[in-house]
Amino acid sequence: EMNVEIDVVKDSPDLSSIFGGRGGGLFGGRGSNSPYLVLTGAQGQSDSNKFEKKTYTIKKARDILIEQELRKHLTENELINLSMELAENDGIVFIDEIDKICGKRDFGGDRRVSQEGVQRDLLPLIEGCSINVPNYGKVNTDHILFICAGAFHDAKPSDLMPE
Repeated sequence: EMNVEIDVVKDSPDLSSIFGGRGGGLFGGRGSNSPYLVLTGAQGQSDSNKFEKKTYTIKKARDILIEQELRKHLTENELINLSMELAENDGIVFIDEIDKICGKRDFGGDRRVSQEGVQRDLLPLIEGCSINVPNYGKVNTDHILFICAGAFHDAKPSDLMPE
């Protein structure tokens, strides 16, 4: 693949090291709406007049140039608001090992009390509520998709609290 030399902001983070080589760009590359990249978009904005030349593949250079142009037009607050909106409208939360919080009904002791407490705390989030995210504001969970999985080899889904 061909390489090109482009001007990049000095000390700007290498996208592949931040995102594990899964593409770059403010929104995670073509066809992606990754909120993780949106939150990092404002870094390195203050010293944007200092450039240096670096060599990249054409694909990576394209992603870097798109991100640099987007940084010129979006403020940090706009990026945070966009990230919050993406989380509220397109967010997916995967909860694995949900079977660990539902024990058999005949199981007694402190563990059962703790399991019911976890269930009670999760219920409003899954049903939909507003939660406060420190430093960013409130996120409404009404339209977030929650996916729960577990083995349920010692318990059944009916062992969950009836609520």
